[in-house]
Amino acid sequence: PGFLDVIAEAEDSIPQLSKTLLSIASEIDAFATAAQDATANVKAADSRGGGFRARIKVAKQMAASIRVPADRIFALGADFAAQLHTIDGGIRALISMAADQENPAPEDKRAICEYFHNVTLMASSSKDAIEHIQGMLESCIPIEQLSRDLRPPLRKMRQGMTTLIEANAVMDEWTAIIEDTGIICDDVGKTAGS
Repeated sequence: PGFLDVIAEAEDSIPQLSKTLLSIASEIDAFATAAQDATANVKAADSRGGGFRARIKVAKQMAASIRVPADRIFALGADFAAQLHTIDGGIRALISMAADQENPAPEDKRAICEYFHNVTLMASSSKDAIEHIQGMLESCIPIEQLSRDLRPPLRKMRQGMTTLIEANAVMDEWTAIIEDTGIICDDVGKTAGS
């Protein structure tokens, strides 16, 4: 594809990426709710003296309730990676185009710096979300060991989240590439909204 094709594809994928991230957040909330319900059910079973049989029953119920969110997170992680790959080409092309300009006019430099600011902001926001997801991943590991019924959906969910985390490393590269352009936006950034 040509330069314009790459940019157009990236432009089309950005809204899809936002929708995917919102969908992932919704599925993570569904998982968190199921985990809270399971915790409450275990406490209730323990107070009745239900023992480990009652805990197994709760684990089976939780496994059933997280199966759909786990499947969705798995699929959405793959969608996110594909969408980010498409966006990556456009972002890199625009950064390269900006870096190739010698002595841009003030309004062009302002537009470049605003674009760099938006890309950096998107990468930073995504990094914050990924840190939250990494915390969830770590909390899933001990839960997986509690019951064989929980293992399949939790592993699937972890795979989806891991795909998301690995794909997100691309955004860190954007920030590094922007820094390597040598374009200084300190004075321009203030008027560009930073």
